[in-house]
Amino acid sequence: MTNVPRLTRLARTGVAFLATARQGSALLVHVATGSLALLLVTAVLQWLDPRQLGGASVWLKPAKFAASVVVTAPLLAWALAQLAPVTRAMRVAAALTSGAFVLELILIVLQAARGVPSHFNFETPFDARVFQAMAVAITVFWLAQGWLTWKAFRFPFAERALGWGLRMGLLVSTLGAGLAFAMPSQVSAQQAAALGAHQPTLIGGHTVGVADGGPGLPVTRWSTEGGDLRVAHFLGLHALQLLPLLGWMSARRRPTGDRANHQAGRRVAVLGLAYAGLVLTTFVQALRGRPLLAPDAVTGALALGVLVLGALGLAWARVARPPAIKLSPGAERRSGQHAATPLV
Repeated sequence: MTNVPRLTRLARTGVAFLATARQGSALLVHVATGSLALLLVTAVLQWLDPRQLGGASVWLKPAKFAASVVVTAPLLAWALAQLAPVTRAMRVAAALTSGAFVLELILIVLQAARGVPSHFNFETPFDARVFQAMAVAITVFWLAQGWLTWKAFRFPFAERALGWGLRMGLLVSTLGAGLAFAMPSQVSAQQAAALGAHQPTLIGGHTVGVADGGPGLPVTRWSTEGGDLRVAHFLGLHALQLLPLLGWMSARRRPTGDRANHQAGRRVAVLGLAYAGLVLTTFVQALRGRPLLAPDAVTGALALGVLVLGALGLAWARVARPPAIKLSPGAERRSGQHAATPLV
């Protein structure tokens, strides 16, 4: 019984979040709802359909992509609402992103139903066109989110912790999405031989040092034998959920006052930069052919460096004073007031 009030507050928070997200983009919320339905369907199909691809159910990849859209699309809609008023350009960005999500999901489901790989597949001209269309979709999403990130860094958030959580979440998520562009260049020895014989089937992949489809971690299937570029891609993409949540929690718990507002914003900004550093560390680790749970000395040193710099940054955020607001001569003459809002 003691958990009932907590669950009630959580439900109210969720309802309020969705209401705000609809103000940002009802279209993105609808896409998330459809993706949730697809997630449930593909979860059932994993039990009903015995076919496997790369050591996993043919429906695992559609399920994972649907789950990603379920948690990403509403956050993007909510982010648009935080940048109110929602302009025509922002609505266009939301529409392009929604279209990219829908196209990506349709093509992944199509290839799963056919029992063939959706990514890096050049076995037939049709498969090649499907993968190329998916590449166009992810590029559109990446550009739209990059533009939204630029808008967020220019927006004067009154609540700095929330503002920096949103800015850094968008920035690191855009970075994570961009890391996917490294995957088509990972050509294995078998793929190189097929290319030499002008009979390519798969060109590119997400593992380094070993072929795709080998032993992997539960659920994620991240390689346990070689480097896996999906780790950095996943961690980067879902900074969009983690860092704004961190900013929101920091804003709720901070003491009142301008100094506390600035300190909370700086803490979130530092944690966002540290998180970006860890994402890049896992990317370097993958390129070096090392599994996530077996880093070498280089990636271990990089991770330690990120943690040390992050700790120093948090110490700075705690003691630094809010920046002084310089008044323009014109503003001083008019009222002695200045409306500028410092970023940190």
